[in-house]
Amino acid sequence: MESLLQDLRYAFRTLIKSPGFTVVALIALGIGIGANTAIFSIVNAVLIRPLPFHDPDRLVVLWETAPEKGGAREDVSAPNYLDWRARAEGFDELSAWYQWRQALTGLDEPREIESVRVSPALFPMLGVDAVVGRTFTTDEDQPGRHQVVVLSHGFWQQYFGADPEAIGSTITLGGDSHTVVGVMAAGFRFPDDDDVALWLPLAFRDFEINYRYVSMFNVLGRLAPGVSLEEAQAEMTVIARALEEEYPSANSGRGIEIVPAWEVLVGSNRQLLILLGAVGFILLIACANVANLMLARAADREKEIAIRTAMGAGRVRLVRQLLAESALLAGLGGSLGLLLAIWGMDLIGALDPGNISGWNEVRIDLHVLSFTAGLALLTALISGLVPALQASKPDLNESLKAAGGRSTVAARVKRTRGLLVVSQVSLAVVLLISAGLLVNSFVRVQQVDPGFNPNNLMAAWIELPENRYPNNPEEIAFFEDLLTRVRNLPGAIGAGLVTTLPMNPVGTDYDLGFTVPGQGRSESDISQADFRLVSTEYFRTMGIPLLRGRDFTEQEGTAGVPGVIINSTLARRFFPDVDPLGKLITIRSGGENLEVVGVIGDVHHHGLDAQPRPEMFVPYKWAPHGGMSLVVRTAGDPLSMAAAVKRQVYSLDPDQPISELTTVPALISGSVAHRRNRMFILASFATFGLVLAATGIYGVISHSVSQRTREIGIRIAIGARRGEVLKMVVSHGVRLAALGLAVGLAGALAATRLISSLLYEVSPTDPATFFSVAIILTGVSLAASYFPARRATKVDPLVALRHE
Repeated sequence: MESLLQDLRYAFRTLIKSPGFTVVALIALGIGIGANTAIFSIVNAVLIRPLPFHDPDRLVVLWETAPEKGGAREDVSAPNYLDWRARAEGFDELSAWYQWRQALTGLDEPREIESVRVSPALFPMLGVDAVVGRTFTTDEDQPGRHQVVVLSHGFWQQYFGADPEAIGSTITLGGDSHTVVGVMAAGFRFPDDDDVALWLPLAFRDFEINYRYVSMFNVLGRLAPGVSLEEAQAEMTVIARALEEEYPSANSGRGIEIVPAWEVLVGSNRQLLILLGAVGFILLIACANVANLMLARAADREKEIAIRTAMGAGRVRLVRQLLAESALLAGLGGSLGLLLAIWGMDLIGALDPGNISGWNEVRIDLHVLSFTAGLALLTALISGLVPALQASKPDLNESLKAAGGRSTVAARVKRTRGLLVVSQVSLAVVLLISAGLLVNSFVRVQQVDPGFNPNNLMAAWIELPENRYPNNPEEIAFFEDLLTRVRNLPGAIGAGLVTTLPMNPVGTDYDLGFTVPGQGRSESDISQADFRLVSTEYFRTMGIPLLRGRDFTEQEGTAGVPGVIINSTLARRFFPDVDPLGKLITIRSGGENLEVVGVIGDVHHHGLDAQPRPEMFVPYKWAPHGGMSLVVRTAGDPLSMAAAVKRQVYSLDPDQPISELTTVPALISGSVAHRRNRMFILASFATFGLVLAATGIYGVISHSVSQRTREIGIRIAIGARRGEVLKMVVSHGVRLAALGLAVGLAGALAATRLISSLLYEVSPTDPATFFSVAIILTGVSLAASYFPARRATKVDPLVALRHE
């Protein structure tokens, strides 16, 4: 131990004497270790750490599968869920839940909050309980007993000041009084959403319980002891077939799929492993950079090491001494990296926490600290072992005879240093090409025409509570009055309503099964389309082109066969050879016929990078809905009218909240935020890798020039032109870069296939991206080689020879 401490003290004094080397090495290692620690802390929280529930491996999610969607997963109807619960024996419990927005009133201004309707059995099934008060009793999901509420810890602090006496008090939700019965712990979230403010008992409403085709609920289950996932799946398949026979009109062809809860809640975040691999490359580049610096130092310290060897120091002793220096560097770099990781996590969180499920659990814990310590140890070995082994075998005779400016070690380790530079360049090439593909994809996504004009559009969400607007006439009257008032506001050009705006996560989206009479298809061959309710002038307000036919009239849907407007995708798919105008569409839920009166252009409702689906639009007066998105086109800044629009809502109903006030361009920007942030993070890593690779090239060439000062002086003395010297030195750096580029391009051909799912209309082997990276790297390597080469051309032969 005493010997080790002595080695560390000597290493510390050595590093202090070389501040330039120490600072460069610490920055490289600090950023490399910090980036790895930051990304690992997210991976640990999201993918590695178990779900914070009792026995999470037994939790599963159950879905219906829809034949009209090719067997895709779909939410569950209330009647089917109740039948599953009554018949399934392979589960300890099944619980349904549904997330929705509630109007919270009784404050200075009404507002909407996120709430979740849950089966009372959910909390015991998860193994959680309230920290204050209680959760729901088994009979509180019955009408008349369901007006109780459990608060999130954040809501309790914000609105009740964390007062335990809040239990038994009331809050007004949707116009109804609810009694507070409990408060959950600060760390509890279900579903994984920071915005959920409270939980309500799941008391099924009439239309939910009476219509088997209304699929809107999520179902969570806990497998019974001794029951495997496969056995439960087999049982549910039998139940699905029985329900299909009993209710063929609603359940024809529908199946049941069981998926582990972990897969649903966090499995979609596996793309984080790509970022973890990228920062692993950064650390390897940093280690190669530091190893190159240490090899250069070893060349400069060759005579010292030779003297120590001549005085009896063994090779193991020398290796230990040199490794102590790299270990000290790695330890300091790890400490710096930990500080940078804390800052980096805040930066990544500021970029886009909402797109990472489980982000709220990210923290520096024992696992992260162990990971950082392991990285520091690994870094010490990678960056220090090769230089230590090389430097600990000096040629004593040559080393002791060598003049101060010439090094025999430099000649012996030249190949090793070159290989390290090649490895840096090749890893940087893989990162650059990966980042370049994501940049290319993002640019292409940004160039997609959304199908409407987003400029000067303001959007807001309004959800009318059922208790104050129980009938369709009241809903229609409210929205009609609101549209009239908003359209008459100064600066308003137009206004419209729709159940869900394009690229807006807030709204009510419906998938509607339908058939086209007379097409010769089986009655059970039901197709699927996105179904939206709109007001008159919605398409004109949005700037969605009407390709044929007409828009809705004010009387549309109040008498006769209701009109329907379809998009181009539906028209091409179901009316390929005929004019769709005047044709009928029969909807699955009830058998009503709709007459096609117009065809609009395709809109990218689900994201710029998502292909348009078949869509149909009907007048909202035909099927009134309490939740609608209001869109307003303005002459100037859309948000400048936000206060005026709010006033119109409050003048109609002082207790009616209006939420999600934003601009449509902001919605579009938010829809590509995950793609933009992935691109930014990977591009940052790639840029840092390129800087390290350029530093490596510069360091090797610069040290080579300093070692060849006498040779260069002789060349100039006997007539070599400065251009020839410049070419000789630069060509050395270019050769290293070219070899690294070749290896990197080959590696990128394989590695970029791992990110193919993140690309949009760009091949993983896109020639333009590969060529662009080759050009960039060539330019950077030329620049990194040019400056030491230029210094070489200024060598004074007399000074160089006198020095030797």
